Amino acid sequence: MAILKAEIIAKLNSSSHGDYLSSSSQTAPVQFDAATTPAIDLPAAVPSTFLASVSPAARDPAGSDVPVPASISNDFYLKYELEDWLSPVSFESDMASYASQYVEGTRDWAVDAIGKQFTGDANVVWLNGAAGVGKSLVAYLAARSPPSGFTLLSAFFCKHYDEKKNNAKQLVCRLVFDLACVSPVACRHLHSLMQQDKDNRTRNPTGLSILDKPIVAFSTLFLELLPLLGTSSDSKLSPDSLVSAVSPQASAARYLIVIDALDECGTQGDPTRNELLNVLASLNTPSSTGAAKLPPFVKILTTGRPEADIWKVMESLRTDSLEPTAAANARDIELFVKHEVAHFPYSLGSQTDDCCRLLMQNSEFVFVTARVLCSQLGLIVDSHHGVDGLDLLAIVKHLSASLDDQYARILRSNINTDDATDLDGYMNFMYVLLAAKVPLDCANIAVLTDLTPAGVQLVISK
Repeated sequence: MAILKAEIIAKLNSSSHGDYLSSSSQTAPVQFDAATTPAIDLPAAVPSTFLASVSPAARDPAGSDVPVPASISNDFYLKYELEDWLSPVSFESDMASYASQYVEGTRDWAVDAIGKQFTGDANVVWLNGAAGVGKSLVAYLAARSPPSGFTLLSAFFCKHYDEKKNNAKQLVCRLVFDLACVSPVACRHLHSLMQQDKDNRTRNPTGLSILDKPIVAFSTLFLELLPLLGTSSDSKLSPDSLVSAVSPQASAARYLIVIDALDECGTQGDPTRNELLNVLASLNTPSSTGAAKLPPFVKILTTGRPEADIWKVMESLRTDSLEPTAAANARDIELFVKHEVAHFPYSLGSQTDDCCRLLMQNSEFVFVTARVLCSQLGLIVDSHHGVDGLDLLAIVKHLSASLDDQYARILRSNINTDDATDLDGYMNFMYVLLAAKVPLDCANIAVLTDLTPAGVQLVISK
């Protein structure tokens, strides 16, 4: 529960003892009403083991539990318990990875164009394009620097190889938790719904939690509570009068939700994925059934490859295609290539401009290809300790960004080891990938090699 652990550690280590204010919400602490707020058993102390897992300095030297300052108000514990229930996945490492790949000045035009798409009754925009054209960098930039007038509400980056980032349940849990962090009123009502869900599970241990029904959870825990973004933090609405009592026009702010790589959420034919696609598509059309809809001040940007099932459902939305040949994209590739070449360990000297131009052409203006070609050239220059005696243009002409070359580059970057066992593991692992040329999970790789599943995990981790 790293998201909220940091908050309590910061407070416990702080010399200030004023009213607690959540770092996720720029509003005053919630004033709770006993008549409408469920009773909460607040712990008298935070377990020292919990504190030590975050910051050893926060643990009491004697090993006893650390008293909780009275100034930490109930809103923290509401979020604390919600986080424990929802287990939202963190995308901190993903954002850091995209930040390391991103070149300032690129993709600004795409985010601006997306912002202009959110006009009138358009609630959802789908940015599609082939693999490697840079859709995820657009999503990253939109999350980091949303279109003018928007505040980021939530961002989810789907990853087909990560079970915590490739399914609708995890997506919904992340959205719900982010809503709780932004709106103290929504947090209060979500806590009440959580208690109801836990009570139902107690009465019926074999029954499903609402979290195990992602589409129901998306509607009940998220869509129906989004209007609360437009209410004051001291609102004391009862759950029964919640939606009818809230005016969607009450919010002066506009919020953006980013869902990247929708094609990596579930698989084609997955019923839950189909339901999620249909729900997203329905958010752009008026509801005749009374189903919850996005309030007008909340918009969704989703990206992904136009796989058959996604295209069938999403083509009715406001769509943008990221075309490699577009002039703005070509300009981004130029900025990217020049940036990469400028950071080579050795200067290309007088051949720089011609090399950059040829790298751009050979990349066919696809980001992932440009990155591979630049990496290959950089490795050659680095291994030669400079450009003296190198015909760089001839070298660039013969560079390839084929799948084999990409796998080979991964292998070269990972075999820096003196351990023969490690080296054998890498070789077996890469032999399988080079032969299959399709995504494989750890179990299948283990079957096809003499590695154990744990051994496969070890190779991947290195």
